[in-house]
Amino acid sequence: MKNPDLITAVAGCSTGIMCVHYPGWQVTFANKCMRRILGLPDGEFPAVIGDCLRYCKIYGHGNLELVPGLLPSAPDKLLALCQSPHELQIVSSHGQINHYHLSASPVSDHGSDLTGFILIFTNIDSYKSLESDLTDTGELLLQASIRLHRQSITDSLTGVHNRMHILNSLRREIERVRRYPSALSILMIDIDHFKTINDRFGHPTGDSVLKSISQCLASTLRTVDMIGRYGGEEFLIILPSTDLPGAAIVAERLCRLVSDCHILADHQVTVSIGCAELSPDDDIESLITRADRELYRAKASGRNCVAAGNNWACQHSS
Repeated sequence: MKNPDLITAVAGCSTGIMCVHYPGWQVTFANKCMRRILGLPDGEFPAVIGDCLRYCKIYGHGNLELVPGLLPSAPDKLLALCQSPHELQIVSSHGQINHYHLSASPVSDHGSDLTGFILIFTNIDSYKSLESDLTDTGELLLQASIRLHRQSITDSLTGVHNRMHILNSLRREIERVRRYPSALSILMIDIDHFKTINDRFGHPTGDSVLKSISQCLASTLRTVDMIGRYGGEEFLIILPSTDLPGAAIVAERLCRLVSDCHILADHQVTVSIGCAELSPDDDIESLITRADRELYRAKASGRNCVAAGNNWACQHSS
């Protein structure tokens, strides 16, 4: 640099600027900010670029190797910096870490031969801090979104799917069967004499019974099966790829399981189950209506039993 006004302006610049001669890598200029970045004592000036590592450590990212030689003897990688800045860390002798963007501008003589580079070190600490804050905030927002989604599809008392989600799941399964024909059945389950349980033992015990039964039912289902609280003491189970006889077998197993669970010491808790298989003419309302009809038939037959259509007699749990 030979222009006095330019030297004065650059010397007081808040961005680190260094001029390097090529091919000898002699440092011909380093402004005050650059010397502060490198941790150089007052009055000391790096003779060659390697002297920059005397009071600090410089760590690059990607393919630019800055330790221990700071820069390669060939200018290729510096020329790459002319296209886009490169992020690096400078660690002072006291352990302080600062982040910079390093960019380079080539200097050529009148014959267009490369004679050096102007290196520009721009502090990006505030950007990195913001980036870290945004990353943390993004992670918090993601976790909050996951929690809100789970809450939106889960019955808060029992932990199984809520009514809205189980019905939406049933609609999707019906649409799937229409596109790719296969069997689909549902079970409508009701806790027998649940009002008596509430009246005799209190609502907290009734809530406990609902939790226990939902866990008992869910624990025996396949991964593809879905269970949701339909309302009050009723549960709806979706059984993909299951015809009516298969659904009745599942229902009988669930009926026996609940009866054998001994949920209350002084009262046998049982369920009644109605089964229905999707027919070509069914929509979601008609399918649920038929399962409901079978549920009432099971209750009318003495409860603690399964009903599954006219060709399937009501079977009591043994």
